[in-house]
Amino acid sequence: APDKSFSTSSPYALRHIERDADDKSHPGAERFLVYDSSAYVTSYIDRTILPDWLWFSSDTAFLSARAADYYGDSDSLAGYTMEDKGAVKSVQFSVIVPGDNLAKHVRLVLHGNELYELFGHFAIRDLPENYDRFFRDFRINGNKTGVKSWKGNAEALSDVLKKADENTMTQVKAFWNHLSFTAADIPALRTMMLRIYPDFDSSYSNNLNGMIYIQLRQTDSNFSSVQYFSEQFASITEKDEYVKPMIIGYLSEAKTLESYAAIKQCLQKSPIRIKKLLPYFSNRLYDSLELTATLYPELLDHANSEAIWHIVCGTATSLLDSGLITTQLIREKATAFCDVAARVLEEDAEDIEDGSYYYTDLIRLLGIVNTPESKNLLTRFSKLEGRYIRFNTLLAMLACNMPPDSKTILTLATTDEYRHNLYDELKKLNKLSLFPRSYLSQQQLAQSRLYEFASDEDVPASIVPAGTKTMLYKGKQQKFYLFKVSYDEGPDAEYYLGVAGPYDTNAASMSSSHDVTGMYWEEEFDAKNKDKQLEAYLKSLEDDEE
Repeated sequence: APDKSFSTSSPYALRHIERDADDKSHPGAERFLVYDSSAYVTSYIDRTILPDWLWFSSDTAFLSARAADYYGDSDSLAGYTMEDKGAVKSVQFSVIVPGDNLAKHVRLVLHGNELYELFGHFAIRDLPENYDRFFRDFRINGNKTGVKSWKGNAEALSDVLKKADENTMTQVKAFWNHLSFTAADIPALRTMMLRIYPDFDSSYSNNLNGMIYIQLRQTDSNFSSVQYFSEQFASITEKDEYVKPMIIGYLSEAKTLESYAAIKQCLQKSPIRIKKLLPYFSNRLYDSLELTATLYPELLDHANSEAIWHIVCGTATSLLDSGLITTQLIREKATAFCDVAARVLEEDAEDIEDGSYYYTDLIRLLGIVNTPESKNLLTRFSKLEGRYIRFNTLLAMLACNMPPDSKTILTLATTDEYRHNLYDELKKLNKLSLFPRSYLSQQQLAQSRLYEFASDEDVPASIVPAGTKTMLYKGKQQKFYLFKVSYDEGPDAEYYLGVAGPYDTNAASMSSSHDVTGMYWEEEFDAKNKDKQLEAYLKSLEDDEE
């Protein structure tokens, strides 16, 4: 090395280089490299001075955890060896992607508070003879004094995080999965969770706040922090306001009367002050509706909250469907729901349609409110172009006996995506007379239901009727509708058999259990052998049941 702190063997010069600012791997590391100009191969050495707050249960545990950063579940490991030479511990291995001719070779060396990471990509056939010495001959020059014991120090980490900048955040996140948290660290994790950190974004994912939350949940499996967060909630400063949804999520996961009473108390004493709609945050409010019902009617006081109105609307419709609250309770908060809807409708129409999932429950509640103001708001929602919003608005309008929108009904009935759901919902409302007769057939409904099953991972490009098959199934004659389904277009498109049913042989009966509705993926659709493919598909379903 230029400073003679370490050495290795290579026919090419070892150079110190400046790290690219956008390179977030091994944050805080110095980088050295050797470039083989004859083979266009680069070998790297990254040296990191480990931070004072870092701890781990043992040197070998740390190296094993660090090694895991270099490979994934589908990779193969070769030559994995651990070496212990007193003050110097190391691990060496190759990472091979099946079918690839290149291997990533790695050696990790721990010496006191210094971590050296040697790595590079090499042709598998070249590694033993041409590049192995670069790894094997690596030596640290001189003895490292003051070697740390690496005892757990979560409190020190918590102190560092109080004034951490983005660089510190990056380093903490890089080492996070190597830290050995125990129950003794729960108080420090609680304290860490009460602050918002520089890398935060409101998705609550891939940032330090989310990592702390997950770690607390894993370490505090008995939810011993319920009382602590209940006491701290009101003292959270406005700059850390996004912590509050995480605490609500934690309390909801505890699923006890005590934790849900804490949610109610927290929101009553200190409502969430965020002035925009919160995206999804982890919570279990829908997992135990009996417990969520204990938040009512007080939770309805937050129906007009700019941050959590969608949570209020979502839980309210779920509780209505479960018979745990009454429609009268909703009507008593008519003004709040109408205010939210009016505020939403001031947004750009394209933004509303892009986030249409958020508005489904609100639109339904406007129909339950059933006032001149809520009906006017439903009429405004019905003018939007997105079919998802128009579908839900139509149902809300029909539920409060507004005049049917025959154009929207026809448009939805023409689509495979909405036809069957439209039929089901009109049937629930006792308004099937509004369903277009030209689309009221077993085949049309079967095709629509198949579309739903076939769209599990991707949306079909085409579904084409391929006939029917009436056969003895589960003790009686029943009818199956066959389709050829493709996810591509053009002459190279591949088609597969889609099946919907079983249906009654009486064509006037539109109901089906859809026990066999789905896709046959074992081979491409063959019109001449479609009956055999149907039999093979039904046989596979029977085998799955066994």
